[in-house]
Amino acid sequence: MELYFAGLSDQGNVRDNNEDFYFAGRVGDDEYLFIVADGMGGHQAGELASKKAVTEFVEKVKQGIGPETARELENIVLAINDSLMQEGSRLPGTNGMGTTLSALYIKGESGFIVHVGDSRIYRYSGRDMVRLTEDHSFVGKLLRDGVISEDEAQTHSRRNVLYQALGLKKDIDIQSIDRIPIKKDYRYLLCSDGLHGVVPDRELERYFGIRSTAAMVEELVKKAKENGGPDNITVVAVAGEKDEALALIDTVKLMVPDFHRKKKKRTWTWVLFGLLILLLGVLIYIMAIDVADKPGAHIDRVPIPEEK
Repeated sequence: MELYFAGLSDQGNVRDNNEDFYFAGRVGDDEYLFIVADGMGGHQAGELASKKAVTEFVEKVKQGIGPETARELENIVLAINDSLMQEGSRLPGTNGMGTTLSALYIKGESGFIVHVGDSRIYRYSGRDMVRLTEDHSFVGKLLRDGVISEDEAQTHSRRNVLYQALGLKKDIDIQSIDRIPIKKDYRYLLCSDGLHGVVPDRELERYFGIRSTAAMVEELVKKAKENGGPDNITVVAVAGEKDEALALIDTVKLMVPDFHRKKKKRTWTWVLFGLLILLLGVLIYIMAIDVADKPGAHIDRVPIPEEK
């Protein structure tokens, strides 16, 4: 199946650097790989961790014949975790570096997911949006247990506290999903918490109506920055249907009330009203001339009072 996709990463409005990293592309015949990683750690440790994790994941998938199960992808994640731990203990200033990692590997009409951390993968079926991954965070657990609402989660003081990430500990619990159906009318979204942490799910769902993956990621990053942009923002969109041209026009139609169209209607209304007044004036003038030309007709002229 041919897939269409786009990715975009932005450092946001507050951070000095971008510790997010992503990959979106074809890795073989009828094989695609999409990854979002959100790094953490002092100095440039987070930036190094996310880039290293994504790069190694892509290389290992390309080196193999192509994973047949999510378990094979889990083994890749475990190897990357070991590699990051060794790197963190070896290089100065990188101790404690880590990263989230959410990956969607697609082969034919089957998809495989591996996930650690609080980046997310969503699926949109054309009717509703479903989040496929769980947040491995303190607030994510409170949200799953029903202790807090989604709105409360976005402002919680411990929303950035993770209990699982790559590079921090030997034993990690990887969430994996085997053989999810990939259909032409399905759309997927991968993102870091720089997006879902400031744009609620109920708002994210609206953006799946944009018929271009490039326009979709641009508008989502823009929305996150409008909402404050406190963190790095990374977005990858995947679609089974071909992207439409004139994407930005579609975006405007979806996201912005059509004030211009209403204004245009009001303008034509005033033009028609003006033409009607002008026509009435002409008719009255013609009638006045006609009356004046008839025998015995006269028009009383009222003198204009002089100004005092």
